[in-house]
Amino acid sequence: MTALIKDDDLVHQDTVLAALVVKTRDGQTKCDWDRLARRTHVLAELPAPDSVFLTTVLAIAQRAPILVGRLYVLSDQRLALILRALAALAESTTVTVTAQKVLGN
Repeated sequence: MTALIKDDDLVHQDTVLAALVVKTRDGQTKCDWDRLARRTHVLAELPAPDSVFLTTVLAIAQRAPILVGRLYVLSDQRLALILRALAALAESTTVTVTAQKVLGN
């Protein structure tokens, strides 16, 4: 879920916050990741890049299948976050991912 938290744009959208943040019985606020994963209608309201990023992050967290063919809509920054999450899931200590800007002619 670190990938989702590091993506400031998505995690601060009202629809995502409403599905993610809950108040506990003792009045505290917490993130309920399972609740967010169950609220698929939230994903339908998001633009394609946001929806793909969010569903991919949730799939990685739940160790569920990922449709890699959909990743083409992601920015380099979000793709790097996904790749880092996959490396962390694999408990890799040698794989590093950096996002570099490629300048055209």
